[in-house]
Amino acid sequence: GWRIPFLLSSIFGIIALYIRIKQPETCAFKQIRSKHKIAIRPIRSVIKYFYLNILKTTLVASLLAVLVYLYAVYLPSYISLNFKFGLSGTMIIGIVSFFITTAITIITGMVADSIGYHRVMQLASISVFIFIYPMFVLLSSHTLFNAIISEFLLSCLVGMTAGSLMPFFVDSFPTALRFAGSAIAFNLSMTIFGSSAPIIILYLLHHTQSVLPATFYVMMIAALTFAASLSFKTTETGKCYA
Repeated sequence: GWRIPFLLSSIFGIIALYIRIKQPETCAFKQIRSKHKIAIRPIRSVIKYFYLNILKTTLVASLLAVLVYLYAVYLPSYISLNFKFGLSGTMIIGIVSFFITTAITIITGMVADSIGYHRVMQLASISVFIFIYPMFVLLSSHTLFNAIISEFLLSCLVGMTAGSLMPFFVDSFPTALRFAGSAIAFNLSMTIFGSSAPIIILYLLHHTQSVLPATFYVMMIAALTFAASLSFKTTETGKCYA
C-alpha cells in the first residue's frame, strides 16, 4: 500500500518533465549560447571566481533552510505524537499550512517587486526574530489549538522568507554560471543549516527543558540572514547585487 503514493507521484514527475522541456530558455541564456560563451566547467568556475557570492547566498538562505525543516519535519511530528491527532488530521493541518505558505510567498514576491527583495528579506528576518519565541511558547502550552496556531504562524514566516529569496541567487551569479552557483549555495544551506536544525532544536529542548535555547538558536540564524542580506549592494530601483 505504501508504494501507491510513490507510483502516483511519478505521474507528476512526467508532467513536470514535459513542462520543463517545453519551457523556452531566457533571452539572456540564448544570447550567451549564440555567442558560444556557455561555461565548460561551471562548477569549477563558479567556485574559483564567485566563492564569496556562494558564501553570502548560502548565509541568506540559511533562515529558510531552518524554517523549512521546522515546518516540514519538526512540527508535524510534534502534533502527531503529542496530541494523538492521527496521520489524516496531521496531513489536513499540513495541507492548510501549505496553502497559507503559498499565498504568503506570492504576496511577498509582489511586495519585493515594489520595494526590493533585500528589504523584504530583512523584514522577514526581523519577523522571525520577533515571532519565533511566541511560537515556541504556544507549542510548550501542550494544547492542540495553540500547536495549530504556531504551525500557521510558522507558515507565514516561511512564506515571507521564501518569497524574497530566489532573486538573491539570480543576481549573485552571471548567466553562464547562475544555475551552478545557485545550486551549490542552496544545497549547502539546506545541508549545513537545514538538516542540522531538527537535531539541534530537539537537543536543546530535551536537555534544557526550556524553549529559550531553541529560540535563541533560530534568532541567531535570523540575525545571520539579516546581516548577509546587508552585504548585497542596492541600486536606486531596489535591486541587489552581490
